[in-house]
Amino acid sequence: MIAALVGGIVSCLLLWPYGAAVAIVSMPFGGSLAALLAASLGYLRASDKAKAHESRSSDLDDLRKLRSAERR
Repeated sequence: MIAALVGGIVSCLLLWPYGAAVAIVSMPFGGSLAALLAASLGYLRASDKAKAHESRSSDLDDLRKLRSAERR
């Protein structure tokens, strides 16, 4: 939500030299683009964390298997 608001304001400010009508009409497009970018970055961060967590859990599983094999 915040990314969309900031993106709309930034696009308005950047396109203001081309006229008020162009700047105001561009606000929804700039906001949508910023929201899409924020969502994409959030998805990439979440998937990276999941991959890191998955690799740690597989490492722990290997360690548990090794410990159980040593006890036998």
